[in-house]
Amino acid sequence: MVIQKDETQKELRRKEIQSSLIKDKSEIFKKSKESSSELSQMINTLNQEIEDLTNKLTSEKQEKTVIFILLKDTVRRIKDFQASYLLLEK
Repeated sequence: MVIQKDETQKELRRKEIQSSLIKDKSEIFKKSKESSSELSQMINTLNQEIEDLTNKLTSEKQEKTVIFILLKDTVRRIKDFQASYLLLEK
């Protein structure tokens, strides 16, 4: 009788431990899923920021090119004007 009682207590204890482990496992899985979701959201946000900055950089490069072309044309016009002026002075 005492042996059976000990075995019953052992079995109950084993079931408690097993149940506790299952709950822990479930909680770990849940937290892992939440963390994964948060990380995915952060990655998406960072990817969007990279895309926005890339677009801004491209736009500014194009703007710089336009300004360079305008300056180059202005310098050419000034030189042409100077040459014309020098010819008129002679």
